[in-house]
Amino acid sequence: MKKTESLTDIYTIVKNSDVEKYRTWEEKDYAELKNDNSEILVANINLNDFTDLEKSLKSLVSEIVSIFTYDDEDSFLVGKILWATNDSVKLHLIDEDSNWSDNEIIKLSDISYLGFDTDYEREIKKNVV
Repeated sequence: MKKTESLTDIYTIVKNSDVEKYRTWEEKDYAELKNDNSEILVANINLNDFTDLEKSLKSLVSEIVSIFTYDDEDSFLVGKILWATNDSVKLHLIDEDSNWSDNEIIKLSDISYLGFDTDYEREIKKNVV
């Protein structure tokens, strides 16, 4: 996973097969967070629509997302989701100058990270031409 600026400002979808171990946070652990806005963040999404990658992507159609793939973890794609199926997603890409670019189809099995509604995507959304 990529390091992020703030853990309270992101949504991340990770495949179960990529997780080796996890831990459950105790309530006292949340007290250590400087800005625990998790309730607000979770209230903005329907968790029933985020049970798997396909449903997650379908619920984010028309949203700006960042996608990292297994074959190139040093760069990523940013774009608006046009559609998603059980095996792929189509993005209308946004280039580094915040201009609309080509469309690209990505296999779900190639996706290692999906980010949405972070500061980065919100800033891109404001600046897209």
